[in-house]
Amino acid sequence: MRRALLALLVGAAAFAPLAATGQDAGRVEVVEVKGIIDGNVERSIKKTIESAQRDDAALVILQIDSRGNVGGPGRVGAILNAIASSRVPIATWVGPAGARAENGAAVVALAGHARAISPGSSIGPIDNLDLSADTDSIVWLESDPPKLPLGEPDSRLGNDVEHIDRLSASEAVDAERMDHVVPAILDLLQELHGVRVDLNGTKVRLSTDPDDVSIRFHKGDLLGRALHAAAQPSIVYLLLLVGLVGLVFELFHPSTGPAGISGLIALGLAGYGIVTLGGSWIGFALIVIGVVGFCIDLRFQALGVATILGFAALVAGSLLLFSGTFLSVSPWVLAFGIVSMVAFLLGAMTRVLRDLRAVARGELEVTEAHPHPNGQGDPHES
Repeated sequence: MRRALLALLVGAAAFAPLAATGQDAGRVEVVEVKGIIDGNVERSIKKTIESAQRDDAALVILQIDSRGNVGGPGRVGAILNAIASSRVPIATWVGPAGARAENGAAVVALAGHARAISPGSSIGPIDNLDLSADTDSIVWLESDPPKLPLGEPDSRLGNDVEHIDRLSASEAVDAERMDHVVPAILDLLQELHGVRVDLNGTKVRLSTDPDDVSIRFHKGDLLGRALHAAAQPSIVYLLLLVGLVGLVFELFHPSTGPAGISGLIALGLAGYGIVTLGGSWIGFALIVIGVVGFCIDLRFQALGVATILGFAALVAGSLLLFSGTFLSVSPWVLAFGIVSMVAFLLGAMTRVLRDLRAVARGELEVTEAHPHPNGQGDPHES
């Protein structure tokens, strides 16, 4: 027994360093910066950096595939300030292959302590720091100037932000805008292992051996992801139409069922998207007026002036909802939305109303789809 106990203790002592190494392995936090950079993305980046500082993480990676930001230059400035004040090194990676970092997203990509891009991806141009604005806006808000790492405020961006054009991966490295070209995050970690970066004026050696670190991906909470997904022009447009379809169906066939509830939820998400992206409320009003015009003629089962005016308002509102230079609804989505809405209002709803009136006049009998087994209702009735 003594020999067995001694062997057990020796074995435990031999494995102790390995266990300690596994527990002390660094953690790498990865934040996906995909789509338009809105308030949800900004909060996700800040929250991850704060968590990484509390947990003493080895590295934070911002994985970027974005056309830019909404909310003004102050949103980009807030992200840059979070990077500059971080006690944990921040790496930016434009990836995976085919990704792009434009406008405000390019500014964020250039601000990392270490910067990388995947083959086939691009960075730039920087034309606008608020995609919802009608005019180009590349001037920082004086009340919230960004503080970039590594010295002077323009050390990462160059003297003239507006002169940064679209660069491929190789061109970005040649122009010293990017440091590395890597196809995947594991390759990035291997590339950065042992590299020294300037962190708040202090040279820090990165320890990111893929075999020694654990990787955790952050995509935000469920509500944040839903709101972020809704903040896309084409998605907002489709949500608006789906919401109106649900309300129209509930109006003509009241049942306090899922159609009305789903319609209200879709309209709520569409409203959030319009506010976030700076959509046109005139366009929104015209779409609603267009649907109302169709409903007026539906009520009387006729195709008249209200239908014609409704169609014109629907088309005009669809074109005006998002008509900016950077944010617009895909032409294919516009065509699909208009055709689908007209088909629903003039096709499906006309049939529903005709059947309801036939039931009211006694010309059409409604029977149970699943008759009760106790004899109430003839199972052979059709």
